[in-house]
Amino acid sequence: RRLGRRAVDVLDTLRAWVTVALLTAPVVVALLLPTSALRWALARRATRVAAALVGARVQTLGAPLPQGPAVVVANHASWLDGFVMVTALPGSLRLVAGEVLGERTLQSWMLRRLDTVFVERHDRARGVADVDLLVDAARRGDYTLVFPEGGLAHRAGLRPFHLGAFAAAAQAQVPVVPVALRGTRHVVPPGTRRFRRGPIVLVVGSPIAPEGAGWAEAVRLRDAARTHIATHCGETDLDPA
Repeated sequence: RRLGRRAVDVLDTLRAWVTVALLTAPVVVALLLPTSALRWALARRATRVAAALVGARVQTLGAPLPQGPAVVVANHASWLDGFVMVTALPGSLRLVAGEVLGERTLQSWMLRRLDTVFVERHDRARGVADVDLLVDAARRGDYTLVFPEGGLAHRAGLRPFHLGAFAAAAQAQVPVVPVALRGTRHVVPPGTRRFRRGPIVLVVGSPIAPEGAGWAEAVRLRDAARTHIATHCGETDLDPA
């Protein structure tokens, strides 16, 4: 049985990477289109086709997504998370990524063509300045997608949230929409290129409207969003305080 499961995992992984290879060229062509709306429409279509071809089952539960603008925050358990969120979120989307992804030539070009905002995760002075970038993104895009845990970690569990996204939502006076992702760590474990079949569930929380613009309000938004995600993501809360 163990060998059989391993064989299935190998076959699923091969199929997933063949699918990625086949769709790379169409995605690159889509990113050459002149408008952001067209680029996003075709990139989202390619992502949904890829999910169907590899047998990824994505289910969305919970509250309906509000009309933008809104800051959407989600837990980050796998590099698959961004693709899953792209398939689920309609309309224009502005991604927020760590500065390290902006230093990789091909990835950087692709992400910039999708209007990605790159932020500093380690330099506190730069991090504070980057809040202004997030405020601008929150006001201009339908949805601004942030993974407030930062980069990936091999250890399972919900890690502490950075405050930048919530400070930006408070300053921009746009709601925060928490989304709990469940199942992506099993399908594509962090630090591996392995793909396994399994259900992926997104549980969308009710929008949390800001009641002020200060740092205390950012903390309130963070705590409320984290409570929803911790309740529904299916992983241990590593920062229960």
